[in-house]
Amino acid sequence: RNVNGGGGGGGGMTADKPAEKLMTVVRKMDMYSKVDADFKVTTTTGGYLSIAGWALTCILILSETWAYWREAGAQKEHMIVDSSLGQKLRINMNITFPALSCAE
Repeated sequence: RNVNGGGGGGGGMTADKPAEKLMTVVRKMDMYSKVDADFKVTTTTGGYLSIAGWALTCILILSETWAYWREAGAQKEHMIVDSSLGQKLRINMNITFPALSCAE
């Protein structure tokens, strides 16, 4: 089938050409191809795995960044002493107040 609607010449683009172009682009994205150009083998499956790997990496980075920003101001520290032991518990605390001047 001729997509361009042109007559009989060989210059028309067929319907399966975009699919072949897509496969070529996906093959070029294969980051697990062999090292030497003479032995280089790129596959469509490898390209799809590479795209999936990059997509997963981007999703994880974005989700972790979003979670960090969401929790940045909401995190509160707390401490609970278990008093059910019936004994005294020695607690040493080292507290630093960096925004407090020595005059206060």
